[in-house]
Amino acid sequence: MCVATALVLAGCASGGAEESPEPTSSSSVEVPAETPSSDPVPSPPEPSEAEEGRGDIIPEEPELSPPTTETTTMVDPVAQSFTVEVPSGWDSTAFSTGMYSDHRTTVISVSPDASTVLFVGDPALPDYWVPSDPNNQTDAVRSWVDMSERAVWSEYQDAGSWVAEWVQGKFSALDGFVMHGTEDLPDDAAQIAQMIAQATGAQVMVTAARASFEYASAAGTMSGSVRGVTFGGPQTWAAQVQGLSTLGNVGDYEPMVQAMSTSLQTTPEWASRQQDFWQGMTARSEAFTQQLIANHHANMEWIRTSSVAHQQKMESIWAANDASMASYYQRMDSLDSSRRSFLNYIQGEHTVRNSSGQSFQVAQGADVYYVNPSTGQSLGGDVRFSEQDLVEMGLDPSDWTLTEIVR
Repeated sequence: MCVATALVLAGCASGGAEESPEPTSSSSVEVPAETPSSDPVPSPPEPSEAEEGRGDIIPEEPELSPPTTETTTMVDPVAQSFTVEVPSGWDSTAFSTGMYSDHRTTVISVSPDASTVLFVGDPALPDYWVPSDPNNQTDAVRSWVDMSERAVWSEYQDAGSWVAEWVQGKFSALDGFVMHGTEDLPDDAAQIAQMIAQATGAQVMVTAARASFEYASAAGTMSGSVRGVTFGGPQTWAAQVQGLSTLGNVGDYEPMVQAMSTSLQTTPEWASRQQDFWQGMTARSEAFTQQLIANHHANMEWIRTSSVAHQQKMESIWAANDASMASYYQRMDSLDSSRRSFLNYIQGEHTVRNSSGQSFQVAQGADVYYVNPSTGQSLGGDVRFSEQDLVEMGLDPSDWTLTEIVR
């Protein structure tokens, strides 16, 4: 499934303004004063017949950041697990979460004028295990699925129904959200199935579909398009997602999404670690079951030692002093609520702000968040989470500030 996932990411494609001259400083140019004139002020010309009834002249729409084929290489700052080519001059983020079977990659890129957002991946995507398959009836498999943070029980879903559900679940809370429907992509599915068969020798079910939608932002109506692919066998299946939203024409930017997806490459070191895990999938034994459990515990330990996977991500970004990532989060803070929410829904994050006006990114899943402004570390809980909880955790409440989720 790991190889198949990489192939799906590399699958088939679906279906600037000139610089203004430097302004001249008013302090260096003398402007002659106007000389009063005794001549009568001329009357404005009478409008012609062609001009009458035209009303006010509508100003031209500002030009949007155009599509580009120029790219720059980004490296996952969290685990150094992959590289990806992102558009040059755009604000981009590339990160991974989890380990072993829980590993997920996400890439997002925002145009210079924030009119277009491209993305590949979703850090919260699960692995699906088919409950009706006889191989999944054993106690060992059931224990593994029930224990895993990223495994769920589900019969296979075709991409059309899956991507519609994904889009609704992610974006339906956006202002003015309207779902326009889905379109099957059988040619994409056939090409991906062929690529998987050639690389692995396995015959798997593959379906692909595109969902279209729109939502409102302060800058205007954003048009969205998401391609979903579902693939797998009778025992397990998985899904991949990529898409965009733009003030412009969706079709103009879809090749950029596909190029970004195709360029994503796993690093050799990470591939070796993943291969060691997935090779065990052929060994139906108690030893393999114990390895699954050990891998799960290793993944949970990785999460615990970094507080949460999101905390590891943020700490790694700043530790690496990644200017492009810093620019990306600064850009997020300047966006209107709808476009910022669109990005947060993909990333699985909230933007929160304290009483001093400082903004922070935190993982979704809590109602109340405290942030340490000195370190950027966050702690969250339900509506009852308070300073008393910080004290019970052995922390000094004066080091932490209560924040509110920015809506």
